[in-house]
Amino acid sequence: MNQRRAGRAFDAVNFVALSFFVLLCLAPFLHILAISLSSARAIMSGEVSLVPVELNWGAYKQVFSDMSMMRSLGFTVLLVCLFTVLCMLMTIAAAYPLSKTRLKGRKPVMFIIIITMFFSGGLIPEYILVRSLHLLDTVWALVLPGLISPFYLIILITFFKTSRTVWRNRRKSTAATTSGRSSALSCRCRCLLLQRSVCSMPSADGTASPIRFCILRVRRCIRFSSNCISSSRTI
Repeated sequence: MNQRRAGRAFDAVNFVALSFFVLLCLAPFLHILAISLSSARAIMSGEVSLVPVELNWGAYKQVFSDMSMMRSLGFTVLLVCLFTVLCMLMTIAAAYPLSKTRLKGRKPVMFIIIITMFFSGGLIPEYILVRSLHLLDTVWALVLPGLISPFYLIILITFFKTSRTVWRNRRKSTAATTSGRSSALSCRCRCLLLQRSVCSMPSADGTASPIRFCILRVRRCIRFSSNCISSSRTI
């Protein structure tokens, strides 16, 4: 009981502390939202804190009525979608072969990738590269330079390695379960055949086998089948 009470008290303290930190992080965003929805008089007089004063949608109407602003928003959405798709494709295409330990030249390539995480050419060499590729004033100048992130590439390589190990272990366990089921099924089939053959055996004097003799044989067969199934499950 004492451990349960201590655990509940610890959870309550954690909940209160985390809620307080969440509110601290959300407070600046709520303040900006309240200012954007308040009137100019309330903003100038400093009456706005976290709740809008004299609700006013004029700022949003002015922003969304500007066509240059809408073009900028559309270009941002296009850039995010294009960069996300190409970055995922290129990172997966690079991470999957590099996750193979038998790949020749894997270590030098990984060394070059890791070097780029700590050292960069700088802004001027990047500008010269983009200008020499004739990518100035195009969307590709923002997409191609950061298409593959070394950090995310290493994370994806680790993911492919661990997932391959998990699938290999699962395949082995599935094969063992299948073999156990097949052996149990063969034990049952042999037991049924043995029952039929034993109960149809004639006695020493040529008559049919007695019922008691048949029951004893069937019990022995059932015991054999259960032992066989239990041994197949332990494999």
